[in-house]
Amino acid sequence: MYLEFCNYNKSYVNNIDYQIKQIFEAIDLGMNGISIPLYLANRMSEDLSGLDISVSCPVDYPTGTGGKKIRTHETLSIAKTYVNTIDLVLNPILVKEEKLLELKKEVHTHLKICNDYNCTLRVILHHNLYPLQQIITLARIVEDAGCNFVIPSAGFHNDDIYDNLLTAKIIENKTSIKSICNGYIWLDEQYKTVCDADIFGLRIYSLNIL
Repeated sequence: MYLEFCNYNKSYVNNIDYQIKQIFEAIDLGMNGISIPLYLANRMSEDLSGLDISVSCPVDYPTGTGGKKIRTHETLSIAKTYVNTIDLVLNPILVKEEKLLELKKEVHTHLKICNDYNCTLRVILHHNLYPLQQIITLARIVEDAGCNFVIPSAGFHNDDIYDNLLTAKIIENKTSIKSICNGYIWLDEQYKTVCDADIFGLRIYSLNIL
């Protein structure tokens, strides 16, 4: 199972030296990927650019409500760096207004930028905003746009691990999309449940669980 450590959901006022220390600890533990805010990616470029792991940064995080041009520029700016994975927050305004074709076109635009710069695109869905059937529809839109990965939630607020895992599993059952479960894990039995679910990946926010 793909396993990654994320700390771009933390407040920027947190101790930066501690955040950097956690990233190095995650790498030492053999994580397949790390997901970090751009300010840390810039600061750690000499340490991370040569590593053979996924290094991701978010776009329009956490709400996904930014303007189309701003979001596109952010993706382009990140793709031009050594960062090799981009986490795009799906625009909930387009979902609310049922502009599904526009939603698909936007995902495809970001995917094209990523392909041009040899990056992987992953889409954050905010599953807690929608009923399950609508989440499946959104996953299919992402799939039709050509993107292969989704992350059920932004991880900016506490998210029940079982709801998150259920979403990830159903998306994988109903589409060809690979899901990275990212609900909050506190207990060993929760970690084991995710491992036993046979989904593509797991994102963790605390190294203590390992």
